[in-house]
Amino acid sequence: MRQLRWSRLRRTTFPVCFTTEIITPSVFTLLAAAIAAPEFHLAASSAVLLAALVWYSSEAALAMVAGWPLGRWSLLAWLVRDLVLPWLWVQGWAGGQVEWRSASNSVGEQELAADAAEPLGQG
Repeated sequence: MRQLRWSRLRRTTFPVCFTTEIITPSVFTLLAAAIAAPEFHLAASSAVLLAALVWYSSEAALAMVAGWPLGRWSLLAWLVRDLVLPWLWVQGWAGGQVEWRSASNSVGEQELAADAAEPLGQG
């Protein structure tokens, strides 16, 4: 799976950035809205709906301004993406083997260090 391969590559090449990726999907924002709802005298479901409205409206506005594709399936695609991202993050930490073009490759610090030590155009 391409997304898993990229997750593992990001973990190896940008470990600090990868560590914080877990908080980027809307799942955690919506959970925080549900937990904070009583402080604002709201029902948890109302807070989650309001947070989702703000979150995904902002995403739609960004897509429109940037000229990215935006269609009737966009909201469903964003929801699925946000539900899958935490799983990909955990899987990114789980291993260093990736499959690419039917070949198994190791993605680890040793391999990256060896590649970095090799002169350009020599490998």
